[in-house]
Amino acid sequence: MSHPARRPRRRTRLRALPLLLMSSFACGGELSSREEGVVQMGDTTVVRSTSPRLSGEATLELVATYGSFDGGLGETLNDIWVHDVGPDGSVYLLDQNAGIKRFNPDGSFGVWLAREGRGPGEVRNGRGLAVRGDGKVAFWDLGNGRVATFDRAGFRSSRVGARRLQYTEGSLTWVDDTLWAVAASPIAGQGGAEGPRLLRLDEALTVQDSITVPSRYFEGCPTLSESRYRNGYWEDQRDPWLPKVRVSIGSDGRVVFACPSEFEFDVVDQGGEILRVQWDRQPVPIQEFEISDVSGPVIQGRDQPTERPAYSRVIPEPSGRIWVWLSQPSAYHPVPEELIPLAGKSEVLAIRSGDGVFDVFDEEGGWRGSVRIPPEVKYSGHPTEPAIKIRGDTVWAVFDDEFGVEYVGKYVVRWPSS
Repeated sequence: MSHPARRPRRRTRLRALPLLLMSSFACGGELSSREEGVVQMGDTTVVRSTSPRLSGEATLELVATYGSFDGGLGETLNDIWVHDVGPDGSVYLLDQNAGIKRFNPDGSFGVWLAREGRGPGEVRNGRGLAVRGDGKVAFWDLGNGRVATFDRAGFRSSRVGARRLQYTEGSLTWVDDTLWAVAASPIAGQGGAEGPRLLRLDEALTVQDSITVPSRYFEGCPTLSESRYRNGYWEDQRDPWLPKVRVSIGSDGRVVFACPSEFEFDVVDQGGEILRVQWDRQPVPIQEFEISDVSGPVIQGRDQPTERPAYSRVIPEPSGRIWVWLSQPSAYHPVPEELIPLAGKSEVLAIRSGDGVFDVFDEEGGWRGSVRIPPEVKYSGHPTEPAIKIRGDTVWAVFDDEFGVEYVGKYVVRWPSS
């Protein structure tokens, strides 16, 4: 395949991005040719790949673990909800019913950052945790209805804007000194949310402004999150079956807008330039034994889909690469007889495989290759499951050992030879 030459990247303040987005998407247009290569349309560069540059799948090699099989409350881990990596390689994590802990780069226990509780400096459950370059930690404390930060100056929190933040999917990202959250607009009643948006928080942790997803993405992805699923605890049950608009932001300020009805997504840099990435993949068919999980209230008046969405997560990581978590096929698991009453009418449990694949794209949009995730890693691409953190060729993910004990593992990507 042909690979684009490196383009010069313009850098501006991210606060100007909403205006840049409106002007950039106004002149975008659609790609008329689906052939492999690079097409320039105004401020939009379209890169299409028919195959990865590297043949064969890359694998992950475990090189360090964080947590212990036995030991004190600090060393042992109970239920890891979210984690992030500090600038020195320290791992920060929320251990449910325990609090936020920091582990040293070598895997040993460091300190308690916050204990579990309702008081000042304490946290409950949440899905957003982000570590800034200077070590300042932000946490979306869902259980206490606030955003909290921890640094050398101590603990700080804010309930201002908490109603808007309760609809976040849990992700927080530092872009320089600015904190961004992915949120869905709160709408009264049982209807759907307007769609995801990015919220900018100031130093006082109040919401200053937001970036909405351009309307063109909802043309192929009309599915919205149901009201009852927008409180941060549960993912919409339709999510594995119907494509929904995605938005994410990288620590370098790049914003990704995506509609997984097709294998493509858009990356907007801080200068307002748009990189549209397209690639050839076969969608995952919905199998016959899964139909009972798809039918009924999940669809509600829509034609039953025959294929899963193309992917469930797009992750822009600091090296400039983009990692895309593909939709995974379900595994066939007969429900044990004693659990059939709990499983409803179905006697088969359709469980999405955790032995999944990321497609990885370079900064210019070329399809570099694919990375296979080990089956012990607990990752689904959905915000109610443990997150995954990526820095170049290093990945931090939650995994279970053979005894079902949880750890955070540090993995190194082993790419196949070109």
